[in-house]
Amino acid sequence: MTVVDAVGNASVVKSISVDVSRVRWIQKLAGVSLTSAPVISSQPAPQVIVAGSSPSNDAIVGVKPTGGILWTGGAAAGIKSVTRNIAYDPSASVVYVLGSAFYALHVLPPSSDKFCTQSVTTGIGSPAIYTGGTAGVVLVSDAGSTPSPR
Repeated sequence: MTVVDAVGNASVVKSISVDVSRVRWIQKLAGVSLTSAPVISSQPAPQVIVAGSSPSNDAIVGVKPTGGILWTGGAAAGIKSVTRNIAYDPSASVVYVLGSAFYALHVLPPSSDKFCTQSVTTGIGSPAIYTGGTAGVVLVSDAGSTPSPR
């Protein structure tokens, strides 16, 4: 087969093999620039949780395995930008974010239905969840200090 461009240049069509494992879906997140590692969970429903920055939309989004939006959150809590990784506790359906404050957002699709904050003036790193004891503990660290439970 031969193709010709608008000025008459002819070329033989060639097939080129490209190694791609697969693309299942792509979801456009209007107004959200991703900045943290995704979290994969099956609670409260199968989802991939992503976070980033958005001046006008929710900065945290739960995406369904089919590519649709499961839930969004963050704007009501005043979170416009997530610059670190987030932590997710699937047993409580809570997303933890460390930024200008420490945030806990409860997930109830199609949104984050409630949240709370704790002052952490010089927070560094990402929150971590420890579940080795009888009760879960979320650890955050602030500059110059050792990690402390919140």
